Amino acid sequence: MGTIWKKKKQRRNKEEERKNGKNERKDLTLTGLLMEGVSTREHPRSGVRLRGPALKLCAWALNCAFMHTLNHLLVRLIWLVASAFFASALNGQTPEVERAVSITNEPHYRLIFDNSYVRVFRLSLTGHDATLLHQHERPYVYVSLGPVDFVNAVASKPDVHVVMADGQVAYSQGSFSHSIRTDSGSPLDIIIIELLKPQSEPQNTCADILPGPPTYHCPTTTADRKKSSSSLELFKTDETDVSLQWYGQNTQQAGITYGLGTLVVILSGSRLQTMVKGRPEKPLSVGSVLWLLAEAPTTITNPSGEPWSYLSLSFEGTEPFYQQWKPRRLQ
Repeated sequence: MGTIWKKKKQRRNKEEERKNGKNERKDLTLTGLLMEGVSTREHPRSGVRLRGPALKLCAWALNCAFMHTLNHLLVRLIWLVASAFFASALNGQTPEVERAVSITNEPHYRLIFDNSYVRVFRLSLTGHDATLLHQHERPYVYVSLGPVDFVNAVASKPDVHVVMADGQVAYSQGSFSHSIRTDSGSPLDIIIIELLKPQSEPQNTCADILPGPPTYHCPTTTADRKKSSSSLELFKTDETDVSLQWYGQNTQQAGITYGLGTLVVILSGSRLQTMVKGRPEKPLSVGSVLWLLAEAPTTITNPSGEPWSYLSLSFEGTEPFYQQWKPRRLQ
């Protein structure tokens, strides 16, 4: 009986231990689970004894932490690379105007005259040459000295092949950047007149310089410009009038007087000179520039007797001082 009782007691103890073990497992935290195992290892400093499975779980946790850090670094690296890529792409899409040099810093442009109304440049290129990419910030008038054949490469637009006759005049609103190439092999010589004052919308007067018909019905002349003198109003804004003037053969002398301050650009002729008090003052050649004061008589002599011509730009606001302050006559 004693033996049977002992066996029953042992069986009950085992069942209670089993029940207690199940309850303990249900209440175990993650720490308890980590500490569950057979073999143990004592940490040399803290004295904590860790079992085999716990050691594996700890190593797994460390690996997870390392991988998390590595992933974070990789994500950050990818973000930095992507940012650099998009920044370079945006820089690649930056308008050319930001990389263009000023016209004054383009070595092929030479400043030959300036005042408060204009800046005048002479652009010269040899064959198979090119300018730097440069910007025109203001409207300008340009005229060819001799026939020219060039490529106009405006930033962000297709190239345009341009051919101009000797003395041909054109106008541009500016506010763009471009480069000019002489791919044809012929040299290029152009006068650029930059207008420093604000300009209204230009309109043709008696010539087809701008899109649209001329504003006025101007009589045409059949006279040979080499034998007679004539003038032609080209176009104008509210601030500037642009005209051409020709003098025929054997015109030994011409007196010029404008009611406004006027820029004169010599387009053709040889051995021309300005006269002051009956004496030659300044020799003139193709591409020479003069500024004529309002109502100041100017005489140009032509000893060669050959035909000659010039382009004129007259500017509002350049009237003589005494006219601006002349008292009105009482009625």
